[in-house]
Amino acid sequence: MILIVPKEDGLDGRILELCAEFATSHPESLNPDDKLFVATLDSNACEYFEERASIAEFEAGMSRPEAEQFALKLTRAHFNFQK
Repeated sequence: MILIVPKEDGLDGRILELCAEFATSHPESLNPDDKLFVATLDSNACEYFEERASIAEFEAGMSRPEAEQFALKLTRAHFNFQK
């Protein structure tokens, strides 16, 4: 799981770094195009993605790969990203 820190702490760049790290550390979860998409999200979209994936996994009981796919769909819709 990625730790998201408040932007005012001056660690916005670290959030982006963690998104890129996520994309390579979960090889079973996302296909190569989706991993690239997650790696290039800005800090707001990355935080949104991670929060939705965590909620889906822990509150809805989805497996991590299912939760990440679900969160990816929500992130694309919320931020109007086209596939």
